[in-house]
Amino acid sequence: TQNAAVFAFGNNASGPTNCTEEYNGTSYATGGAGILARHSMSGVGTQNAALAISGYAPNSSTLKSETELYDGNAFSEVADVLDARGNHASAGTQNSAIFMAGSKGAGTLRKNTEFWDGSSWSQVADLVMPQGNLIGNISGGGTSNAAWIAGGEAPSPVGYVTSTEHWDGISWSVDGNLITARQRLGGAGDQKSALVFGGNNSTPV
Repeated sequence: TQNAAVFAFGNNASGPTNCTEEYNGTSYATGGAGILARHSMSGVGTQNAALAISGYAPNSSTLKSETELYDGNAFSEVADVLDARGNHASAGTQNSAIFMAGSKGAGTLRKNTEFWDGSSWSQVADLVMPQGNLIGNISGGGTSNAAWIAGGEAPSPVGYVTSTEHWDGISWSVDGNLITARQRLGGAGDQKSALVFGGNNSTPV
């Protein structure tokens, strides 16, 4: 939330990092370090109950399937994802989450969705992908039963997309398009009230 957030993992000048910082509405402070340094992963939950999901380390040719749970002080490893990938999106909480789409590196994009029940991952319905049969570098949010995704990049000749989709806990459906096609965009909000911002489509947006 605005007054209690956690920021973890990523890349710096030395490569993948496992650093964690917590925000209290005014300033950042160092949190418990992650176990596996990585980047291009995603996370769900709150400052005191979060998941860090899959990603790359040290680069997109090395996929990481690990999932880590953060309790506000330290990370612990839990069950691996079924299909490791980076540049994906996720939604939900530490006990009920989904992660979807993404890339396995070298232009190998994905459309599958996995569900987390608090102890293990399982495969559920694929995305619809109206503008390309695979997608990565997307934004998403919501809950494990009411999620959304937007934007991203599909294989050539499609490129950057404007498509959005909604998840109802069983399947994905196509919704209204974004105004500007882009990838690597930020997003916030739930299925009924959300926003996306930034990103790029050859130039910064």
